Amino acid sequence: DEETEGRVHLMLRDIKPPFLDGKTVLTKKQDAVMTVRDPTSDLAQIARKGCASIRAYREKRDLLKSRDKFWEVEGSKIGGLMGVK
Repeated sequence: DEETEGRVHLMLRDIKPPFLDGKTVLTKKQDAVMTVRDPTSDLAQIARKGCASIRAYREKRDLLKSRDKFWEVEGSKIGGLMGVK
């Protein structure tokens, strides 16, 4: 009796909007829209190069991260071989 008091019955329906059901075609184009890319644009070149200060910061961070964890062998394969748990 206590188990049935806490139960709730839900009625679920799988309702999809008309543009997702695949029956309605909202456009006449059948091909995908191609994005225009200009690899010689100023913005693309700057993005490819990246910022020098951020690059230096990331290199320093990665160097310090690897240096901090160099002597922590606990839980690694080499720690298991050395007998460190």
